[in-house]
Amino acid sequence: MLEALYNLVYTEIDDLEPKNEALVVLGEQEAGTRHLRGSRLSIPTSLTPFFQEYDLAQLDLDHSAGTIIPRVLEFGDKEEIRWLFSIYPRQDISDWVHRWGGFALREPHRTFWLLFLGI
Repeated sequence: MLEALYNLVYTEIDDLEPKNEALVVLGEQEAGTRHLRGSRLSIPTSLTPFFQEYDLAQLDLDHSAGTIIPRVLEFGDKEEIRWLFSIYPRQDISDWVHRWGGFALREPHRTFWLLFLGI
């Protein structure tokens, strides 16, 4: 069932890499810190119901990845998932799922993303 879902919905994401304009490193990269910049940086308004306790305009994408990634992976539709992969490098998302997915993602989302990301 998960394989059918993968083939049906998420095949376009498989080779998706962050857009060059979305991820810009300013100066020397210190301790893995990145500075995100670009026109696609605001959280899509369609995700508002999943961030009810936050002011989306004030949510910092760089420092709030641990909040944003799981909610989009679990509740996002195709376009919102594409947005997530355009903002955060695939490796960052994969690292988050590997480290925290067992705690933060419910089934069947956890299994889907583990399989999808090859973890």
